[in-house]
Order: sequence, then C-alpha cells, then structure tokens
Amino acid sequence: MANQIKLSKTEKELRESNALSLETLHDQMNEGEIQTINVIIKADNSGSAEAVAASLQKIDVEGINVNVIRSTAGGISEGDVLLAETTNSILYGFNVRPSSLVRQFANERKVDIRTHRIIYALIEEMEAAMKGLLKPEIVEEITGQAVVQALWKASKVGTIAGCRVTEGYLKREQKIRLIRDGVVVHEGMIETMQHGKNQARETKVGYECGMTLKGYNDIHENDIIEGYHFIEVKVA
Repeated sequence: MANQIKLSKTEKELRESNALSLETLHDQMNEGEIQTINVIIKADNSGSAEAVAASLQKIDVEGINVNVIRSTAGGISEGDVLLAETTNSILYGFNVRPSSLVRQFANERKVDIRTHRIIYALIEEMEAAMKGLLKPEIVEEITGQAVVQALWKASKVGTIAGCRVTEGYLKREQKIRLIRDGVVVHEGMIETMQHGKNQARETKVGYECGMTLKGYNDIHENDIIEGYHFIEVKVA
C-alpha cells in the first residue's frame, strides 16, 4: 500500500510539473518538451467556437502548431477540465465563464483556463506566449460571485435582484458580468446595494443583499453576478 501511495504521488507530481500553461509554454517549447499545443475551446455558440478554432489553427510559430482537441458551445464544465487534464490542454472560454466550483476544480488539477470576449486578443495572447513575449499585463481578478434568488420590480429603480454571495465579496459601483447557464449575457456595474432597508457598500460570502445593475434590468433567477477588478500580473 505504501508503494502504491508513493507511486500515485509521484505520477501526480509528474503530471503537475508537465502541466501546460501560457506562462511556461515558451520554456517547454525551447526544451523540446512540446511540438503541439493542445487547446480545448468552449464558446457561447457554435459559430464562435468554430471561428476561434480556425483562428488558433492558423498560428505558426517556430514550427509549433496548435491542435484543437475539441471546440463546442456551452459553459465550461468539470468534464472539460478533466479532458484538458488528460490531454494536457489549455482550456479557452470565449464569452463563457467557469463557475467558482469549476475554477477550483481546475486549479486543483493545474489546468490553465483562459477567458476572452475578443478573438484577436485571444490570438495575440497565444502568439505572445509561443514567442516568449508574454509580458506583465493588467488582467482581471474575480472578487466574488452571487446567485440571484429572487426578483422585484420597482418603478423608480428597475429590477432589484435578491442575491446571496457564494464566493468572495461584491461591492457597490463595482464592475460585474451577468452569467446565465455559463454564458456571459451582460457586462456592467452594480448601481445600488442594500442590506434590508439600509444602503451597503459591500456584501461578503454567506450574506444576502439586494442589488440593481446600472442601466440593465433583464435579470433572471439563478443568474450569477460575478464581480471583478484589474491587477498587474507579472509573467515568470
């Protein structure tokens, strides 16, 4: 049993050390560890998935080619993460977002999930990584998520979403995206936030609040409100 545990641990460490990410991509290419970059694509619709796949497969840098393992419509699932782990692939989401559970699942398995809403930005990122030119950049950091549990209509403020924060925190006047069935349907800002009858600036995980979104009222029950801000990330 001890030998089996040791072997299992060694295999896990080996998989993690060989895990593919954009940050380590150029080094692995230089060391001859990879000649093909495996990619899995999830998008908001089949047309977008096909367009992203076609654009990635046109990239040709130093004789290294991009191999699209799978390109489909829909949200990013644990099954996608497992496939990425098995095939040592980078997982790209286009106009779709992973849930907090899927994000954690991917982190545990050292699967690199990249999300974009503009095709040329996605292609530029891949080319820069292949050329070793991925530089410190301003990227988004997710601060938290809330699930919409109830809705109220108010003539003066529009749709009020009764939410429970399930991860991190959300703040009033913060940038957010509204996610429905894994697909981004709106990007904007939290306009108002209340705890009961009192105005609030922040709601942390485990607590409930009422929120309105600036200039947007088409909110549904079970939608996810994901807050984010921007930070500078240095590439190793």
